[in-house]
Amino acid sequence: MKDSKISVIDNPYYQKQMAQRKAHDNYLKEYRSYLLFRNVLGLIVLFVVLGAVFATATNSLKTNSYRERQTQASAKLKKVTAENKQLNLQVAQLNDNDYVQKLIRKKYLYSKNNEIIFSLKDITKKTSE
Repeated sequence: MKDSKISVIDNPYYQKQMAQRKAHDNYLKEYRSYLLFRNVLGLIVLFVVLGAVFATATNSLKTNSYRERQTQASAKLKKVTAENKQLNLQVAQLNDNDYVQKLIRKKYLYSKNNEIIFSLKDITKKTSE
């Protein structure tokens, strides 16, 4: 301002106006700071909520998958248990000598001494010819 022909009159009115402008500038600075803080906080909350929704959806899908696999495993277990019972029954029957003799005689047409075996067709079967 040394070269300027305009000079500022430093009176109480000017000082009051400058104090008001400075107060207003400080208010705007604080308000911008508040808006930035609010926006950043809003984004953080948004990301946390989206993360929670994503985690919940993922866990739900995994739970459904596990339930489906559990259902399949239960069905397989029932099938294997029934098969195991059948095999245990066969083992028990194979431990019975009378059953084993009947099985050998039927399957291999084995006969006792002086025994005659007649093989007949099963007349209960219906032919579709």
